[in-house]
Amino acid sequence: LYSCQIEFMDTSIQLAGLAVAPGDRICRADDAIIAGQGTHEYQNWIHSSLLGRVQMERDGAAASADGEQHETETASGKAIVRVESHNRTFPSSMIDAIVVAQVVRVTNRVAHCTLLACNRVKLHPGFKAQIRREDVRATERDRVELADCFRAGDIVQARVLTLGQNGAYLLTTAQNELGVVVASGQHGSKLVPVSWNEMRCPITGQVYKRKVANVPEEFVKVFIEYVLKQAELI
Repeated sequence: LYSCQIEFMDTSIQLAGLAVAPGDRICRADDAIIAGQGTHEYQNWIHSSLLGRVQMERDGAAASADGEQHETETASGKAIVRVESHNRTFPSSMIDAIVVAQVVRVTNRVAHCTLLACNRVKLHPGFKAQIRREDVRATERDRVELADCFRAGDIVQARVLTLGQNGAYLLTTAQNELGVVVASGQHGSKLVPVSWNEMRCPITGQVYKRKVANVPEEFVKVFIEYVLKQAELI
């Protein structure tokens, strides 16, 4: 098995074949190591953008988890870190991670979302997620009405349960600190939480039903707004 060793932070680490999930930190980015396909750079670190395994390319050859070498053209001679996606599932830090997602569509049984960030690391667009009716709250799950919990455009903090068979991550908001953190009223104003299941428009006073996350106001101002700016949503 061929693996490529990269020296960074005075430690030699074998990366080829490493299983990673979106947001996982792979290695430092410097003059000798650059981010390739399936990865992105954030705060001088290279992170995975995909669920897959790390591959290394250096001096014109790529080392993969199966031991095969693929000739490439690396004119700069730098090491290129990339992630190759696959359909197999494996344990990773993505499971049980805290994520920020935007609701795009709500049906009677499922709220369809796109993931924006995982463990405070911005994700590339395209990661799908779902919140099933039975995963919204811990009690009276059979009485949940999703239309009273989420609406399209809501920004939600949730926890990853698993990777579903359709390729979408299954999320849960069945904790006090999980649920809607940013929502807008009919006139576009940001809603203010008033209870665990209600938010109010500060302009009109109209009350809206939501599954509200119990998070400090400073969290919403700093972290969520940062995530939205990174995702170019505000």
